[in-house]
Amino acid sequence: MKSLIAALLAVMAIFFSGCAKAPMTERSQFIILSPSEELRLGLQASKQVMEESKGKLNTDKELVARIREVGFNIAKEADFYVAQAGLPKFDWEFHLIDEDIINAFCLPGGKVFVYSGLMKAAQNDAQLATVIAHEIGHAIARHGAERISTATAIDLGGVIAIGVAGSKSDMSASTMAAISIAYGIGSGLGKLKHSRIQESEADYLGLMMMAKAGYDPQEALSFWENMKKLNEKSALEFLSTHPLPDTRIKDIQNSMPEAMGYYEKSQKRQAIN
Repeated sequence: MKSLIAALLAVMAIFFSGCAKAPMTERSQFIILSPSEELRLGLQASKQVMEESKGKLNTDKELVARIREVGFNIAKEADFYVAQAGLPKFDWEFHLIDEDIINAFCLPGGKVFVYSGLMKAAQNDAQLATVIAHEIGHAIARHGAERISTATAIDLGGVIAIGVAGSKSDMSASTMAAISIAYGIGSGLGKLKHSRIQESEADYLGLMMMAKAGYDPQEALSFWENMKKLNEKSALEFLSTHPLPDTRIKDIQNSMPEAMGYYEKSQKRQAIN
């Protein structure tokens, strides 16, 4: 009983200190995990994903090199936002999982996983940059931690379980399931809808990062048009948990003038170099 009371008091203390702000938009967030706790969960989840993906990691050297080149170019720009958000430094990694799933995700700490099925929609490097930058935007804005916090606010036992798991080298199946849902790992996307606000923030952050990295932000519109066409052929699980492409495209168009400004500056820098 004493241990339960102590745990509940600890959870209450976390609740009262759970106010944070999203980078750039300054939106108030309810997050009960500290950045270091979230990083620890991200690193543990990354190890587990790598373990479960043995035999599924794509060995196409050209495609893997392409994903890493685009990824690290985005990461150079993302580091500024990581520091601005007061997060621990990200140790970037980019992996390709050979599964016909139209999905990608970025775990806390910069571990990015792309499924080969995504290449159906990402038909060039700029379109690939669109989705990688978007997923990195989720990580920088700590949307996974926000979803965990919101989901567990009505389930104190869940909060305690995640807190305990964060102190262990291996996570329980239930904790890994919660993280899969929150960070969009594999089919976890189907279990928890992304909020429109979070998606818009990730789109905005991603658009600015890809533009600064020298990728034409107009290709973000083409990427979502491709997703729209794929969805017309078969209902995509990815789109069942995200805003409709038409809605997203309209929002991206509203942010395009700012993004094009960054893109033009990046092109001038490249011309000088």
